Amino acid sequence: MNSNKTAVILDQANTGYRYSIEPFLLANFVILLPDQLVLDIGTGCGIISLLMVHSQPPLNVTASEIQECSQAQKNIHQNGMEKQISLIQGDFLKEAERLKAESFDHIISNPPYRKIKTGRINPDSGKAVARHELSISMSSLLDK
Repeated sequence: MNSNKTAVILDQANTGYRYSIEPFLLANFVILLPDQLVLDIGTGCGIISLLMVHSQPPLNVTASEIQECSQAQKNIHQNGMEKQISLIQGDFLKEAERLKAESFDHIISNPPYRKIKTGRINPDSGKAVARHELSISMSSLLDK
């Protein structure tokens, strides 16, 4: 990262799903070129989008989240990235027709990793949706 840049300001809720190391790995895995278009599916608090735009500007990112996403909106705003990151709150599977995959140079996601009926489903609905394939499965994500 360029030493002249300030750090990304990132808040997350005290309860519910909280990110770990995966977003940092994913954001650094993609080889990005200037002015590319990126789709971030399941953005959560916006961490992957923010990390990519911060380290590889200029990019244009569309971030999609099925759950309430005021935290992502706040993080985008406090980092001054409203022009680079547009946020869509809604079911990606329903939005997929409007967001054609061929419109993007990269599609990135940290999808739910537990299939339904495997493991204990967390009573916290935010954690449950983030961890279990309740709203989207890997196969439905790849089909779109």
